[in-house]
Amino acid sequence: SRQAYDPFTSYGLSKLANALTATELQRRFQAHAGDPQAWGQDSAVAVHPGLVETHLATNFFKNQLSLPLQGVVEAVPASAKLISGLVDAVGPLVMKSPANSARVVAFAALAPAQQVAGRYIADSRVAAASPAVSSPRLAKELWEVAEQLTGEVTHESLRAASQPSRS
Repeated sequence: SRQAYDPFTSYGLSKLANALTATELQRRFQAHAGDPQAWGQDSAVAVHPGLVETHLATNFFKNQLSLPLQGVVEAVPASAKLISGLVDAVGPLVMKSPANSARVVAFAALAPAQQVAGRYIADSRVAAASPAVSSPRLAKELWEVAEQLTGEVTHESLRAASQPSRS
């Protein structure tokens, strides 16, 4: 996004980062399984609640549809109402209600850890994530960049988990 901002690309990369973070966190949890002093009893899950019908989403799509038609919108002000009406009509057909998207999150939180730990959840089931999500190297690299950017370093009880196995 430093050269040019594209909302779809940035959104997709943020979702990839979420899934990679869950992958790395779950790997660290597993490295400490059985150690009650560490986080070995927890699990990490990446959840995609779906495209949710909110003001943020509908306004985003209205703006995105208006951009390529900017000349038409300026020349024919009524066309903006047409675009808005189209998004309002189609939105509920392709987007989930906030309550339905919350069900996906609840499923991830309440499902047995052995079913969801370290996995990607969409539509209340384990789903295939991008192949990049299964890259331990990429997940660890993202974790390290996040530590550098935030100035927050992993607690020492989890540092051993971040070291590659010598066996």
